[in-house]
Amino acid sequence: AMAPLEEDSMVLIAWKRGTLPYTGHVQWFSLDLEDNGKMLTVEVEWGCVAVAVMSSEYITYTYTDARRNNAAHIVLCGVEGENLNCRGKRQSGVGEMFHPGPV
Repeated sequence: AMAPLEEDSMVLIAWKRGTLPYTGHVQWFSLDLEDNGKMLTVEVEWGCVAVAVMSSEYITYTYTDARRNNAAHIVLCGVEGENLNCRGKRQSGVGEMFHPGPV
């Protein structure tokens, strides 16, 4: 999943690994690929993922947990320099369940 961040000079990308375990990753990239944020790894096996940019300071991503009945989770993150400061379980990016699944 991808969304523009900061007036189209950067993009937010969320993806899952291509091999087992299918853990999730979230990171922002500059379009010239010279100034990129730190990758956030979410230790959950993702099914589907979507991202939304709320402002230049906040982003959200949602995903389904492939190991737990495809339950849907949502995470709010602050964009702080190169870091994504996510609120959720232990600030690990796991997020809060908003639907028990399957979604």
